Amino acid sequence: MFERLVAYLDSVKARDPAPRSRWEVLTYPGVWAVFYHRVAHWLFEAELFFLARLVNHWSRMVTAIDIHPGATIGKHLFIDHGFSVIGETAEIGDNVTIYQCVTLGGTNPTNGKGGKRHPTISDEVIIGSGAQVIGPITVGRRARIGANAVVTDEVPEGATMIGLKARSTLVPAEEWVKEFIPYGTPCDDPCEPRLHREARDRDEVAARRNRRAARRTRARPPQRYRGLMNYLGDTVVAFPGRKPQQIGFTREELTRILDLYGRMVAAGQWRDYAMDFTRDAAVFAAFRRAAERPQARIEKRPALRNKQGMWTLVGEHGQVLKRGHELPGVIAPMERRLLKAIDS
Repeated sequence: MFERLVAYLDSVKARDPAPRSRWEVLTYPGVWAVFYHRVAHWLFEAELFFLARLVNHWSRMVTAIDIHPGATIGKHLFIDHGFSVIGETAEIGDNVTIYQCVTLGGTNPTNGKGGKRHPTISDEVIIGSGAQVIGPITVGRRARIGANAVVTDEVPEGATMIGLKARSTLVPAEEWVKEFIPYGTPCDDPCEPRLHREARDRDEVAARRNRRAARRTRARPPQRYRGLMNYLGDTVVAFPGRKPQQIGFTREELTRILDLYGRMVAAGQWRDYAMDFTRDAAVFAAFRRAAERPQARIEKRPALRNKQGMWTLVGEHGQVLKRGHELPGVIAPMERRLLKAIDS
């Protein structure tokens, strides 16, 4: 008995890369579900149906796997994760692997008499997660049932069934039945002829690229305005094909100016601000008190970009404190003033 238990644990470990030892396999709910089923099936064959059902309900409560006591199960069944249902007249062969949320369900007999209602699973079959195998059908040896497949017809030996309603992929069994394939579906080999679908997808991608290129071409401004777009940076222009009606700050420029304003407010130097946007310039004015002339103005004039520089720092009495091509250098005097204010 001990040798059979070790062989079973080793078979599970060979099909699942997660466990590091046999002790870890013993914590699997699928292993305990099979153990409880052996007890329940023995009681069921002894016609102790109530006790068999009692063991079955206990097993379902602690493992989340429902195996009817009447189901016939061979050696080394591996139920990974759980949440599966196996019906009363189901028959399962040796070395079968079942992943989570699988149903081996039954159908009503056409003659109105009870009998074989659930599937027969042959040896070394793999059933992927979410698959539903319904009715008194036979799944051939070494067959693979793909994830979420719904199987209602006979499955030939070595076939792979995918889809809803499940169909065979027609992959020759000798190409890949020699080894265990996790999750019931080959990962590298093609599952079905789909060249026409791939060609259609490529054509659709090419058409989308062409449409995007056409939209970009239509959205480009005329040649005489492209230089203006260069120095406007990422400033939003409402009508790209027209000359902009006002100059504005970019997001980065406004973020830098407001950062300075916030620190000046914290130092008690400024209390309010205003912005003005005209055809020629964008102006940020900072005030110590309301209803007075601004204590400092930061002006952006793109027309002076290639001359003194488009940035200007203007003092309280209108004097130019600093000109330059880059905003950080122009507002440097205010940064130094801020340092003095904090030191004082």
